[in-house]
Amino acid sequence: MAQAGRPAIADDPHVALRLDGVWAGHGGQQVLRDISFSVAAGEFVTLLGPSGGGKSTLLRCIAGLHRISAGRICLAGRVVAGTGRHLRPEMRGVNMVFQSYAVWPHMSVFDNVAFGLRKCCGGAELTERVMRMLRLVRLDALAGRDATGLSGGQQQRVALARALATDPAILLLDEPLSNLDTVLRAEMREEILRIQRDTGKASLYVTHDSKEALAMSDRIIAMRDGAIVQSGTPAELYDRPANRFVAEILGPANFLRARVVGVQDAMLAVDLTGFDSPCRILLPLRGRPAPPPGARIQVLVRPEHVAPCETGGLELRLRELRFEGARLALSAGNGAETLRFDLPRGAEALSPGDVMRVRLCAASLGWVPAP
Repeated sequence: MAQAGRPAIADDPHVALRLDGVWAGHGGQQVLRDISFSVAAGEFVTLLGPSGGGKSTLLRCIAGLHRISAGRICLAGRVVAGTGRHLRPEMRGVNMVFQSYAVWPHMSVFDNVAFGLRKCCGGAELTERVMRMLRLVRLDALAGRDATGLSGGQQQRVALARALATDPAILLLDEPLSNLDTVLRAEMREEILRIQRDTGKASLYVTHDSKEALAMSDRIIAMRDGAIVQSGTPAELYDRPANRFVAEILGPANFLRARVVGVQDAMLAVDLTGFDSPCRILLPLRGRPAPPPGARIQVLVRPEHVAPCETGGLELRLRELRFEGARLALSAGNGAETLRFDLPRGAEALSPGDVMRVRLCAASLGWVPAP
């Protein structure tokens, strides 16, 4: 349940969404655990985490499609769910875009977008609002077309236009690109960002794709097992993950065993302990408190933090080299440790078994607690 003594979140109409200590479950199982965060007007926030982590359930709770068991949900300063209160979905002023396109098969593109507007306007006003939305998603020339005859990307644009047409307090997007191919997915990612910037609409986006989260978000909320693990800007979570789970869901990562020596020149001095030869490196503290001397940590090394060198650095034996187009993926080791990293084209002459030297770009490295 919500933590005792926590101050209530004040309602603010300039904040599109607030959740305070939200719990929810279904089938006798707890799905969401003490969820608290807010989304500011115009902000693009992403819920990131593996399948089964509670992200879609959270969106359904905000939309009113699933009841919460404790806590409070406020939309534009109005309590829509809480103790003794559950506002129906159509009264909340939110709209969802799903991973399935969910266009009405018996309607034209125009009529799909007009569907939610017919209760509040008609005639010339209706036509003007629908066409404005279709121009926004660049489908105004296809207004009369059968919606199901469009491509997948176009159908998803229809769904976006329909969701935005009623001017919701916040736009909820539940993995809207997961059914698209790689090229179209990249294009639609840019389209969603453009539309969000053009409308200034607060948006809460669900995905398990780290590239989408990093490229699109003002802020990322990492979730696991129905709870928030860490929240911050994409750079904060990528460079300073709270733990190994967050580091791994944000992209490829190496974790090198290390022992803390102490603080040296405002940097954290650590000895890498998994290599045959001892190696000491200095890590940026980045405002974090230094672990005590002797503490065991894991140094976070992203693939881009490794570079070849002629002298110094680490001596590694190449274990695997894989061609990936513009870059090569390498795996090289020393003792019990293995580093996986990328190099630009030109290293094809290397073969498994070759010895190479690499340096770690220490100023970019992070660390997480040892498990």
